[in-house]
Amino acid sequence: MRTISAKTFGFGVLIGLGLMALTGCSGGGRTVKGQLQTGGQPYRVAEREQASILLVKEGNSTTEGITGKIEPDGSFHFPKPVPDGPYKVLVTHTGDYTEFLKQKPGARKATGPPDKLKGAFTEQKSPLRIDITRSTSLVVDLQAKTITKK
Repeated sequence: MRTISAKTFGFGVLIGLGLMALTGCSGGGRTVKGQLQTGGQPYRVAEREQASILLVKEGNSTTEGITGKIEPDGSFHFPKPVPDGPYKVLVTHTGDYTEFLKQKPGARKATGPPDKLKGAFTEQKSPLRIDITRSTSLVVDLQAKTITKK
């Protein structure tokens, strides 16, 4: 039986980690970020409004997914690694609760302001699909209803 020194073993581990980094393997998932646009221009989210993007695995019987935060300039990222596979992309954008309650004094906070995208990118209606196979940057055009990899 042949033994391996700690130095050789450490070097092997270092090489393995380097290869994982080069091939995009990061603990079972990919880094995904991107930009929301409308008509080719950055999509804007005003102060005190909320917008989010959700990746739902195709064929999944629930709407559980991976949520990303959309920044005021329309850029977004997913804080957790995204496993490879086909996804449906959902997007919501709700207005300012304070303004909503001023306009509808009797409304309950639970109802919240309506989706500014009028439900076009919900689980039932979203035409956006993407197959994640590597770390990538996406461009999502809400007007054209397209999603492309950069």
